[in-house]
Amino acid sequence: MADEVVKNKGLASIGIKVTIGGTEIKHVTEIPELGAAPSALDTTTLKDKTTTSVPGVQELKDMEYGILYNNKDADSDFRILKGYETAGEAQPVEITFPDGTAFSYDAYISVRTNAAKVNELLGATVTTNPQTGIKTTNPTAPQP
Repeated sequence: MADEVVKNKGLASIGIKVTIGGTEIKHVTEIPELGAAPSALDTTTLKDKTTTSVPGVQELKDMEYGILYNNKDADSDFRILKGYETAGEAQPVEITFPDGTAFSYDAYISVRTNAAKVNELLGATVTTNPQTGIKTTNPTAPQP
């Protein structure tokens, strides 16, 4: 019983799946925070002793993903993502957690190589510029 409690305290990041433009990105090393708090619209009046506000629009800023760099093959992550950047059209982005929870949105894609350092693998940064809100899809119940 105690092991079950420990197991259910959290979820490891092992197995997170990132799909962009319908293609699974195979060598992801980092994903961004997903979502943003809405801006606060001030409703404070001269009668109030403290500031008050109501939620405004949610401002989704650019989100960056880390990937391992490889451009050797036609199906390499870097080459596919560069193709989406060149096409200049928003692509569907989906992040699926190991428990089946999925986060999806449409975004323009850009990709750049990272600085190179001694004794490190080459990396690249994928920037997504969201064009829609982030939709959360809950996992389905396991089937017996």
